[in-house]
Amino acid sequence: MHSAPRDIARVITGKHALPASEYGQRTRDGLGHAAWAHDLGAGWRWFVAALALLCALTAFFMPLIDPDLPMHLRIGTWIVEHGRVPFTEPFAWTRHGAPFFAYSWLAELLMLGAWSAAGLLGLHLLHAAIALIGFLAVIALGRTARWTPWATLLVALLAFLVSTLIAAVRPHALLQAVLPLAWYGAARISAGHVRRGALVVLLVTAFAANVHLLFPLLGMAIVIPLSATPFRWRHVAWFVGAMAVGAMLTPYALSWPSIFMLNFTGNAMVGAATSIAEMQPGFRAFGHLGTALRAVVVLLLILPACVNGRGLTRREWVWYLLCWAGGLALFGMAVRGLVLWFMASLPLLARVVAEIPPPADARVRRLTAAALLLIQSFAVLDQIKLMPLVPVVSAQGASTQLPVLVAPALEPIIAWLSCNVPAAGTAVAPRTYTVFNYGNYLLWRIQDYSLSVDGRAIFPDSVAKADAYQLMHRGPTQLGPWRSAELAVLPQRHALVERLRADTAWQEVRVVIPRDTTLVAGALWARRAWLDHAGVPRRVVPDTLRPGRDLPAPCTPRG
Repeated sequence: MHSAPRDIARVITGKHALPASEYGQRTRDGLGHAAWAHDLGAGWRWFVAALALLCALTAFFMPLIDPDLPMHLRIGTWIVEHGRVPFTEPFAWTRHGAPFFAYSWLAELLMLGAWSAAGLLGLHLLHAAIALIGFLAVIALGRTARWTPWATLLVALLAFLVSTLIAAVRPHALLQAVLPLAWYGAARISAGHVRRGALVVLLVTAFAANVHLLFPLLGMAIVIPLSATPFRWRHVAWFVGAMAVGAMLTPYALSWPSIFMLNFTGNAMVGAATSIAEMQPGFRAFGHLGTALRAVVVLLLILPACVNGRGLTRREWVWYLLCWAGGLALFGMAVRGLVLWFMASLPLLARVVAEIPPPADARVRRLTAAALLLIQSFAVLDQIKLMPLVPVVSAQGASTQLPVLVAPALEPIIAWLSCNVPAAGTAVAPRTYTVFNYGNYLLWRIQDYSLSVDGRAIFPDSVAKADAYQLMHRGPTQLGPWRSAELAVLPQRHALVERLRADTAWQEVRVVIPRDTTLVAGALWARRAWLDHAGVPRRVVPDTLRPGRDLPAPCTPRG
């Protein structure tokens, strides 16, 4: 017979809960239904379902403006076309034959499937599903770990709030959605359901290992068996073994050392001066976070001081604080670590929330539950107002309509290219020099071109590294191997534009953006010798564009 682990049963339940005889089952299977019925009423399942649905709707209406989205779809398309994952650079002529690992291949296939099935609507549905899974995963964890119903709901809502830091369909969002399931599996192992808990950990790790490079952070959940009383090495071994097996269930199982070295050594964009918002040190970017997220940071900072530690053993304090400190370090290195810091703080957070007494009067508890539903409903309405923030600019059909911020700057250029430039595979297929933010979108929209940037986006290499140094104003301007290209697609304010303007070997194709609000206009340059060799007309297409008018292209653009 297995005894209930004291760290979960004692710490999470809280002193304001009902006695066990009234609260229902409190064995290793977690709190029974009576606890939830007491706190939320007989229809508690409907309440939880309604709250989960509202969270999913909030995520559904969020604008999906992630600049990496086109790149993820392009890699997914490549995998489908070739029936395998890439091991060498599939796109960039500047990195031909270099190592390339699509470690998020499963997430990219999910994105491509959603896009292929229902276009932009499919991506919004996928984002809603990710939010729903994350919310329900915390609910499952709370019930297994014997959190009080109110503690479970509040932690689940906080987890959803933190997840809105990244309002986009991306592999990172999938990883954070399944993180609570690793804690759930660890809690099952510690509660005596060793094989079932280990199977959950194995499956979650296998999924995460094919979704995001940071999957080893699921190992934070090991603090559950490490801090359990009575302590059992067997439970720790089951957790570690399940994670180890899950990490090997990927096409890149033998490539993990190379993948980590490629993506985390000598990288311009993960340094202290990075220009990527989510990669900036957390406390340096604190002032730029929303009010709600700043409140979460403050809450996590003071969390250890708020814990009533009289019921904790020394070993429990040590492991919980080490896990909390590890999450703090991750946030200190990068803003995106806030989600991981939150997950690392779950044992302490649930302990603090469980100490908050629920309303004694049943009617007040029902009104409080209704207030939560009302607040989340307002969050849905708020996101509906934001949804048209980024208009779809392409007029070439549903297959090209991606709500990416750089799209208005690139669509007129893409239309000209698709009319005038030969496709790849011909004798005059151009090598195109661009910057990494443009490159992500161009990879998706003009798939038969050879670009100068790879598809790793925030981990740039070759020409993108030079571009990164320019954005960060670190050292002298670096322009990359532009002399080897036939075309250049750049922001108008890029340092290379002045160099090209003074170089008689290059000619500007004056494709002007209709209006310049949030973006600088794009610039298209071509080598004169290549234009002559390819037989491309030298005419200006177009000289000006006015808002509300389609591009007056001399042909029907392909794609």
